[in-house]
Amino acid sequence: MKRRRITPMDVAALFCAVGFLVTGGLTLRDLLRSTREDAANRELSLQVSQAAEAVLPAEGPYTQEGILRRYEPLSRQNPHMMGWITIPGTKLDCPVMYTPEDPEWYLRRAFDGSDALSGSIFLGEGCVPEGNHLILYGHNMQDGTMFGELPGYAAADYAREHPDITLDTLRQEGTFAVMGAFYCQVDGEDSFPYYQYPSFSSQEEQEGYLTEVLARSLYDTGVRPAWGDRVATLSTCSYVGEAGRFVVVAVEKKSSKEEK
Repeated sequence: MKRRRITPMDVAALFCAVGFLVTGGLTLRDLLRSTREDAANRELSLQVSQAAEAVLPAEGPYTQEGILRRYEPLSRQNPHMMGWITIPGTKLDCPVMYTPEDPEWYLRRAFDGSDALSGSIFLGEGCVPEGNHLILYGHNMQDGTMFGELPGYAAADYAREHPDITLDTLRQEGTFAVMGAFYCQVDGEDSFPYYQYPSFSSQEEQEGYLTEVLARSLYDTGVRPAWGDRVATLSTCSYVGEAGRFVVVAVEKKSSKEEK
């Protein structure tokens, strides 16, 4: 039998097949790794729940040092932990890390400091846990972990279904109402340097920031802050443009403040 001649199309098909297998292998590898990392974070969440259940009514929610008891065990494990973030009805339920000497140290590290594809949620440069503006960063993971579900806030219906963000520091509970969400570029004509506002030094500065947020927001939730209300800005990659970001801004609810 005469052997079939290999054509350029055959070679191209072979390269495509190999490329598919390699890409598929990498995707599978990343998926398995992300699943392991998600399981580790769910274990941390379980520890918080167990610590909360172990608190006796007579003890009160805070330790003598002023730390919320449900977070104390984890804060002893890793002093870089500054708090906890949860968006009810989503996968987001994990610790927030704080390393002022190297703000992005947890960009690709898990709670225990090991290498992690999904990284950790962390407090941005210049911000402090006790400050009036908390800028948080997290990866936009395709499996929905970390800030992977955050872009859902591009839709007003999603914001109505998930209106609140729980953001506690070790010393302060907080519930924040979503004010707006927008896409922007880090550089260029459409840029908005939200990351340059680690705190608000005056009412005018806060109002200027939030006015820009409202002007860019994809919808209006009706939430309007007052001077002194804490603001939380959550940032993740949007994959729109070369330096695209998707940002959600929320304001501390009055009921949350009154409970303190």
